[in-house]
Amino acid sequence: MMGMALLLALLLVFSFYTYFQVSQISEELTSTLDKLEQRIEEDQWEESTHLIENLQDKWERAILWWNPLMDHREIDQLDHAFIRLARLVNIEQKEDALVEVSLTRRMVHRIKDREKPILSNIF
Repeated sequence: MMGMALLLALLLVFSFYTYFQVSQISEELTSTLDKLEQRIEEDQWEESTHLIENLQDKWERAILWWNPLMDHREIDQLDHAFIRLARLVNIEQKEDALVEVSLTRRMVHRIKDREKPILSNIF
C-alpha cells in the first residue's frame, strides 16, 4: 500500500512539474508571438526578422521538453506553422504573416490547455 501511495505522489509531482514547464514555455512563445504581431502590423520587418530568430531559438528549446511528452502530430503542426511564419516574415507578406501568427498562437494555447493536470484531460 505504501508503494502505491509513493507511486501516486511521484506521478502527481511529475504531472505538475511537466505542466509548469509546458506553461512557462508556452508563455514565452506567446509573448514573442505578441511582439511579432505588433511589429508586423507596424511594418517593422527588420525587427520582425530578429523576433523570428528569437522565436526559433525558443521553439528549439521547447521541442526538447515537448517532444517526449506530447502528441507528435501537434508538435509537427506547430513546427510547420513556425516555418511558414518565418518564411512569410522573410518575404514581407503582412496579411498572411498576421494570420499565421494568430494560428500559431492558438496552437500553442491548445497544447498548453491539453497538458493541464485536470480530470477531463486524464479520461
